[in-house]
Formats: sequence, structure tokens, C-alpha cells
Amino acid sequence: MTPALPFRHPATLIGTVLGLGLLGKGQGTIASLAALIPGMAMLLLGHEIAGPLGGAIVLLAASAKATASGTWASHIYLNAKKRIGQGEDTDPSEIVIDEVAGQWLLLAFVPPTVLGMVTAFILFRLFDITKPGPVGWADRHIKGAWGVMFDDIVAAIMGIVTLALLQFIWLAWHGHQLFTGGIIGYVG
Repeated sequence: MTPALPFRHPATLIGTVLGLGLLGKGQGTIASLAALIPGMAMLLLGHEIAGPLGGAIVLLAASAKATASGTWASHIYLNAKKRIGQGEDTDPSEIVIDEVAGQWLLLAFVPPTVLGMVTAFILFRLFDITKPGPVGWADRHIKGAWGVMFDDIVAAIMGIVTLALLQFIWLAWHGHQLFTGGIIGYVG
């Protein structure tokens, strides 16, 4: 896949997450998987330095930064696609910074464990790929650079709500929490 801008352009580097979005099929899943490594590092490091919620705060800030820089990069990239006659694509598959922002947002709510990481990944990809309810609405109705980013943020929020529901159901059936730690550990 050839990017709409030169690879060295900051909007391409940010939007494609250093070229991950240019790999071909499954770019969103690849970017979400790649986001887990620095995401877990931020979660663990923040937890070590600032206590139980430190990692969540670091990840929330990283997700906000990825959303802001991703919105800027998407704006530049979409305008470049219009200039070269490819403007009909409102959410180019090569732009994957939105997956990173959404994955980090959801990851901020789970404990720094393998179960937390796997659950966050599965829920985010489930909602991002299937686009149920509000995710689909955001994907269809919000256009431009913000539209590229917003459906993934909504997918992450749906994942967070699902985590809370899982936590309540598990607690009701088993008498203890499924997730201990992370923001979600305070639910129940």
C-alpha cells in the first residue's frame, strides 16, 4: 500500500504508527496488538512509580495524546488523499493511530495482568470490528479527522462498560471480583 504522503512525513508516521498501517490486511488488529506492548509497559511503570492508579493515569494521558496527534495526522492525511483524487475514503485503513488510542483507553481500566491485557484486546477488537450500536453510528455519521478517531474511542468506551458489567456479574455469581486492580478493580 502506498501512503498518500511521503513515508517520512510526520502525518504518515503518526497516522500509520510508523508504517504498521501500510502492512496490508489486518492493520487494525496489528496496531492494536502492537499497542499492548508499550501500553502494558506504561501501565506497569505508572503502577510502580505512582501506585495502583498511576498506570491508568499514564495510559489515559497517552490515549489523549494519541487521539490529539491522530486527529491532526488524519486531517493532514485525508486532505492529501483528496489532492491526489482518493478523497472518497473517509477512514483509510492505513490510518491506525485510532486503534492505538482506543486500545490504550481501554487498557487504562484493566489491572496490569495477562488476563487484563487479553480481555482489553479482545473487547476492543470485538467492538471496533463489529461496530455495534454507538460505534456504528459514530462510524457512519462523524466524518473527517475526528470521525477517523471517534469510532475507536466509542469502541473503547463500550469495552469499559462491558468490563464493568463483567465485573458485576462475576461478583454476583462467584462472590469475588474477576479483576482486582486497575480502575475496574474499584467496580463492585
